[in-house]
This record gives sequence, C-alpha cells and structure tokens, in this order.
Amino acid sequence: MLERLEKNYLVYTLFIFLIILCLNKTGIYLIISLLGIIATLLCFIKKESKINKTLLYLLIIYNTFCMISSFITTKDPFTGYVGTQLICTIILILLGFLSNKEEQHLKKLSIIFSLTISILGIILFFIDGFTGNGFRLDILFNNSNVLGIFMVITYFLIKDINNQKLKLFTPLIIVTLALTLSIGSIIALIIGVIILTLTKYKKASFKNKIFYFLEELSNIIIPYIIGILMYISINKLNSLTFSLILIIYLIIYITQYKKIINFFKLHKKLNIIIFIFSLFMLLIIITLRNNFIATFIERIEMIITGINLSLHNPLVGIGPLFFNMTNALSQTKYFNTYYIHNLWIHNSTELGFLAAILLVIIFIKVIKIKKSPESQAGLIATTIHYFMDVGFMYLGITTLLMILLNKEEKETLSNKVKNRILIIYLILFITMLIKCI
Repeated sequence: MLERLEKNYLVYTLFIFLIILCLNKTGIYLIISLLGIIATLLCFIKKESKINKTLLYLLIIYNTFCMISSFITTKDPFTGYVGTQLICTIILILLGFLSNKEEQHLKKLSIIFSLTISILGIILFFIDGFTGNGFRLDILFNNSNVLGIFMVITYFLIKDINNQKLKLFTPLIIVTLALTLSIGSIIALIIGVIILTLTKYKKASFKNKIFYFLEELSNIIIPYIIGILMYISINKLNSLTFSLILIIYLIIYITQYKKIINFFKLHKKLNIIIFIFSLFMLLIIITLRNNFIATFIERIEMIITGINLSLHNPLVGIGPLFFNMTNALSQTKYFNTYYIHNLWIHNSTELGFLAAILLVIIFIKVIKIKKSPESQAGLIATTIHYFMDVGFMYLGITTLLMILLNKEEKETLSNKVKNRILIIYLILFITMLIKCI
C-alpha cells in the first residue's frame, strides 16, 4: 500500500487538490495561497513537463491581464477570483508530469469522488426533504447550476475512460444532475452528446448518426426521469413509499445498466418514442421551476446591464467582485447577485474586454487541440454552459475540466523555462499568503 502511494504520489496529490478546490468553491485566499506554494514546490522537484506550451503562455498572459485590471480598479492585484485562479496555471503544469497510466488513474479517482458526492447528495436530498426543507440539490458547491455542470463533466469523464465497472454508475450521475433542476446543465449535456455523436461517428451516414444520438439520449433520459420523479416525490408529494420505490428501481437500473444499453441498441425505433417523450419532460421541468420565465428574463436583463457597464469601462472593467455593488448603486434594476449568468459577459464587465478576449482565445485554442471525442464533447458542453453561468470561477470545476482534457498535443516544457515561470508564481502565492496573515 505504502509502495503504491509512493509510486503514484503525484496522482494522489492532484486528487487531494481537486477535493480541496471543490470544497473551496471560488477560493479562500489563505488555503489557495498555501496550496499554490505546495503545488509550485512540487513542480520544482519534477523535471520536464509535457504540456501544450501555447496554452500555458496564454493562461499566464490571461492571469497577468486579470491582475493588472484588479490592481487598477481595486488597488489589489489579487482581489477575489483573480488571485485564487492563479493556481490553475500551476495545476496545468503539474498535470503535464503525469504518464498516460497516471492520467487514467487520476480520472478514475475523480469519477469515484463525483460518484461519492452523488450518493451523499441523494441521501441529503431525501433527509432534508422529509424534514420539510425541500430544495434543488446543491451539495459541495452550494450552487445547483455549478453542481450540474460538475456532473456533466463527470459524465464525459466516464465516457472517456476504459473502465466498464465505473461506466455502470453513469445513471447515478444523471440522477444527481436531474435533482439540481439545472436547465442550463441538461442543455449543455445534450449539446455535448450531439458533438460526441458527430465526432465519434463522423464516418457514419446521417441516418445512423441520428440513431446513435437517440440511443445515447435514451440512456440519459430514463435515469433523468428517475431523478425528476425523486424530486416530485419529496418536494411535491412528500411520499416516503414512492421515494423508496424509486431508490430500489434506481439500484436495479444500475445493476442492469449494461443490458439496458444493449436493449436500446437493438430497439432503435423505441429510442424515437423516448425522444418525443423527453420533450414533454422538458415542459415538466420548466413547470417545476415555476420561476423559470422570470429567471430567464432577469438573466437577459442582467446580460444587457453587464454589456452597458463593459462599454463604459472597456479596458479594465469595473473590478473583480464589483458587479453586485455597482449594480446596487446604479439606477438600473438590482439583481441581488455577485455575478452575471454568462461567463464571457461577466469577465468583460469586471475585468475588461482584453481579459475577456484572452479567455475566449484560450477556449478556442483548447477546442482546436486534438483530443478524444469524449473530451471534445465535454469541453464544448462546458463552454455552452458558460453562456448561462460562471462555473469557470469555481476552482473545482476548472480542475476537473483540465483533468478531462489532459491528453493530447503536448510538447516538452524545458526545465529552465518551467523554473522561471514557477519562481514568479511562487512569489505571487507568498505575497497572497502574507496579505492573509
């Protein structure tokens, strides 16, 4: 056991980092600065990192622009998420030290962590529901939309690895996603599945692509319906009997999941019926989210407000974490939120157009990098979700996404260049730590 830990210490270290970053949400200065120092020192110990150098340099430039914006607007280069997101650059370098076998091991551990969160979340959902505190599931992040995209990334992680035992627990991830009632996350997942179909089966005929998509969709819809029924049983019916029946059914469904997948492969026309039924399910979800229309309109208004603020402060924005205060002091509608439900607009509003454009370039670069169909689908699903939320600000989401994408088109980062970068980031983390003390 000790020998295995010693051999895979970097994998387990990165896994512990993932857990800590998830628990820290958008980041606590003291913890992130200490974690950053530890991660940087680890990078010094290791020799050459296999990494996409263009992506690394873009991320460093992005960090720099964000700190300049933060310093000009708040007199502090580390305000809010600007300081805490520095650790993502170091994690990218750390991931470059992993071998292919170690990458697969880290992915498996990440999936097991997500499955654990799913189980705990479902248990917590039932306990709170029957004590009269029904809610949309938001375990770990205290944000249902963020938990939703975390489960979407996990879904594609499961698809990406070659482990049949873990694949059997895919329905658990979908049920958890359903309990968040995050419409943005399920839309992102469906778009991700479309991308997966187009990239994985690009040589297939259009008709077969449709059948492959519907088959995959059927494997998602059934557990999603189970999750929605669980939500109804707790929050609407308050029925213990119905809830227990659903839990038993979910357990049976998971044990028979392999057979169910094969069943949908054989009965292609049934997938069409399930797809039509899923459209009605979407209406049910919107009904459960009785404030859906009002929320949608408010988000549009929020985006318009953000664009107007960006146009008045184009270069450096209004400052990180300043949207809520600026919105409260303005004559426009007050939204009582700290972020705009659109990452790209939020970034340009608080950090300026230059930082926002750099972030867009980073995502375009990542999309262009050669990768597995599952990784590409997961990335595009997450990118789509960022048009409806700001999960990027949550360090655990970014880390899990990097774990999913850590695979292709790597080059050697020389020890000399690597150490120069690390010295700069070590100084930044130590400065952050001193500010905390």
